[in-house]
Amino acid sequence: MASAFKQIATSDKAIEAQVKAFSSDFDTAHLKKAIVETYDLEDEAHRMGQRLVTYRSLVQSGQQKSTPAAQGETPSLLPIP
Repeated sequence: MASAFKQIATSDKAIEAQVKAFSSDFDTAHLKKAIVETYDLEDEAHRMGQRLVTYRSLVQSGQQKSTPAAQGETPSLLPIP
């Protein structure tokens, strides 16, 4: 999760760079890109918030992450005798 939060910080800096670029040349393409990146950042922040809520509930309940048996086993390609 730490890498995802670093990505959010990087996205925030990219938005700031677009706004700064707009303030120097008044090209609305910079604002358009900043707006799109803002929506993407908002979606990612929401997803990360939901992951944190889930993680907190798992930690508080003491459950461990487990994979279902069907996903954990390698299927056999041999016919059943």
